[in-house]
Amino acid sequence: MKRWLPIALLLLAAGALALQSSGETRAGAISGDSVACAALHTDVDGGALVSSDALLATKCYLVGFDVLRGGCGCSDLWILRYLCYSPANGWYYRNYWYCDAPDPNAGGELDPGGWTSMYSFKGSTCSSMNYVDPITVVFKGASSAQQVEQHAADHGYWTYHDGSSQLMFSYGYCYGMDGESNSEPGPPFQGEQYHMRLWEAKDFNGNPLCTDPYVLATPHHEDWGAPQIGCGDSGHSVYDNKTHPPGGFNGARDDIIKNWVGPHDLLEWQYWGNIQPFRQSKGYGVLNGCWWARADGWVAIIGIWH
Repeated sequence: MKRWLPIALLLLAAGALALQSSGETRAGAISGDSVACAALHTDVDGGALVSSDALLATKCYLVGFDVLRGGCGCSDLWILRYLCYSPANGWYYRNYWYCDAPDPNAGGELDPGGWTSMYSFKGSTCSSMNYVDPITVVFKGASSAQQVEQHAADHGYWTYHDGSSQLMFSYGYCYGMDGESNSEPGPPFQGEQYHMRLWEAKDFNGNPLCTDPYVLATPHHEDWGAPQIGCGDSGHSVYDNKTHPPGGFNGARDDIIKNWVGPHDLLEWQYWGNIQPFRQSKGYGVLNGCWWARADGWVAIIGIWH
């Protein structure tokens, strides 16, 4: 019972009849747990209980409780059901509620290679064998991928949302992407474009972070061309580092910095070391081989506070 939130509208109608268990509920009878009702601070109607001789004479027994995850914003809403007895009123039920503080182990800090992925993944698993694109930008303070999409349209004219799906790993969960932004529309467009996929960082429960949220991004600059034999299976090819320096991964990251920083802050650079090269499918023909592109391992942390 750490913090109290006087928002009775979150609870059931006056009186809060018996609460039923659900998938998010911890409920059960606890025998022998007797407390003075005056020790509980808030009733279901939001009124504070006043300590008095009559209340101190009342005994209450905890018979069950429900937990509504996120019911108090970044905290969980706990609803406790008591069976009480007093000489004046006999036996009756009463419900009490309080807001529990956030889980201190819920994560939030970037931990590249540990709890935070350094690459996106293709296929159905977050395995290092399925790496696709490196993370080169993190948007701190962004509460949703849609918020980042709006800024991408405002600052860089990345106004489209086309592309294949990929996976991400964050705080123990492998999950699909939450959004994406392109500078050009999808097919029948065939030409160069900027593109990034977006993932909202998750906590240990698999939910978006409530405190210190951030969105992971894989920006890249790519071109369209006929797939080459032995070079891959996609016509979209990230610009290689040798022929088109600084390469498509670094170039797209740098374009975001050029257009976003000013309205937003470049908080810091972090070296993640995600420099694995990726073979691209466009190539220069079968005899000349394929394109290769890689990031330089540096990730731009950009603050999105508005």
